[in-house]
Amino acid sequence: LIKPKEKIPSTITPAKINWKSPIGNVSYRTNIAQKGDLIFIGSNGINYMDFNVLDKGNGVYALNSKNGKIMRNFQSNVIGDMDVNGILYYENSLYFGNDNDEFLCTDINGNLKYRIPTSGDVEFEPLLLKIGNKNVIVYGTETGELRAINPKNGNTIWKHYDSDFEGWKKGQNRTLFKVKMHFYSDAFFFDKPILMHVNNDGVLDMVFAFKSGFIKAINGKNGTELFSTNVKNNTNDDFYCRLWKSPPLVLKEEKNIVFVIPYSKYLKTGSIYELRCFNINGDVLKKIPLDKESFYNVSNKRFTLRNKVILFNRGMVDFSDGIHHYKIKKITGLTSNLANKYSFSNSIASKQLLDYNGELCMLLVYENGEQSNWSSIAIIGLNTGRCQKLINLPSTSEFEPVIGDFNKDKKADVLIGCHNGFLYNIDLQMPSTAIKK
Repeated sequence: LIKPKEKIPSTITPAKINWKSPIGNVSYRTNIAQKGDLIFIGSNGINYMDFNVLDKGNGVYALNSKNGKIMRNFQSNVIGDMDVNGILYYENSLYFGNDNDEFLCTDINGNLKYRIPTSGDVEFEPLLLKIGNKNVIVYGTETGELRAINPKNGNTIWKHYDSDFEGWKKGQNRTLFKVKMHFYSDAFFFDKPILMHVNNDGVLDMVFAFKSGFIKAINGKNGTELFSTNVKNNTNDDFYCRLWKSPPLVLKEEKNIVFVIPYSKYLKTGSIYELRCFNINGDVLKKIPLDKESFYNVSNKRFTLRNKVILFNRGMVDFSDGIHHYKIKKITGLTSNLANKYSFSNSIASKQLLDYNGELCMLLVYENGEQSNWSSIAIIGLNTGRCQKLINLPSTSEFEPVIGDFNKDKKADVLIGCHNGFLYNIDLQMPSTAIKK
């Protein structure tokens, strides 16, 4: 039987929409790049999975930030999987990969500067790293390739292939590879890494999480592997490790690197949830039990990292004072009618914070589960954990919200891409001075 769609609780305020723009589907890896009054965003087009290799409206969109008017749409051929997720703006150029196994550089008008054939789909937002006195662009593929390039000409600075790499290399038959990739799906360098100094050589390094249970650090200076830690197969129990679509929290404790990762175990009497802290050797340093009412989506839903906080659907764990002095806070005040267990699930938070009702707050988008046709924005206090305000969206979303004053009315607004194919500018109904970077 098909369950009816969940109704929107009456306690949630309808969104005040400044503008909306039909830019196609976006994912949790989609970001916004900006230059002046232009915003740039990648699109997955009408279909997320282009099995028929025919789609419309994907590629990159350039929009007027004041009114959402589409100025241009480029690199969006109907033939070929031209889906674009992450995008980087740097020195009047745009850098992005697509699902057609390519990495591209264009000017802001969409004119191609260069195109690099890659070993697989490029999924995460390109990185800008500084090596010495030079900037490089780093991109990765789902088949297990990382490559640092010269931004001006695309020439390779360094390259790295994972030990389980399964993609194309220069000199191999490109046609046979493209046929194979039409049926291929994996997730090696799929999500954006955590950037941090691992070996203290003056260049930021990249820490990646794989759904196989490995956490790997790659040297940003030369692409060599600094460490590889398996946090899945050495726990000696039947707990489930959650790394897919969500990176671990990576901390430095007295110069030692510590990973904090959610785990869950299903029992007939009820599930058990906890956080585990590992060192880079894979040794468990600490286990932190979690309340199942506030953290029931630990295993099968995405969680969010902000600073030193792991944020779940109805709770957060703050490690600002280290793994031995953590603070657990429940998120309260979401709504009084939470009959559906999927309500307020799969949260993703903005990078920017808001000063609201005298408290520093984060802004979350809750996808609200499979039986909903709407998502909600929650403004939640970092100190109290209380939801200060709820706003409903006209469609579901997994988009990382971006706060600013994009329409230049001196009020805070937020950009959110939804599964109905629209990018929305939502008025947060507070002054732009409330925005804290």
